[in-house]
Amino acid sequence: MQPTVHKLIFAFLAGGMSLSVASTSLAQNSEMERYQAALSELKGIQKQLIEKLTDEDKENFINSQRNWNKFKNSDCLNIGVNPLYCLESRTKERIQHLRDYLKNLSGEKIT
Repeated sequence: MQPTVHKLIFAFLAGGMSLSVASTSLAQNSEMERYQAALSELKGIQKQLIEKLTDEDKENFINSQRNWNKFKNSDCLNIGVNPLYCLESRTKERIQHLRDYLKNLSGEKIT
């Protein structure tokens, strides 16, 4: 991946720009769209979980998500693979983990 793309991703992760502002190739735009979709899905599952947690658990969950996000960003920008692919992949893994946790809270059988 080109160094410019790494800089754009870092700027996004640091909060300095939105993904839609980044000028990248068509393939990279597609990767960004998939990552944005995963982030949107993650926000939805987070909202569902927060609605079911106690106040103390909500605070712990929010701190956990902040720590996970720091790990994800650091890991994906430093492991030498396509950072957008890594960000999307890590986000989807987290979504599945949180879905399983939500099912457990709801008393549903996890398959």
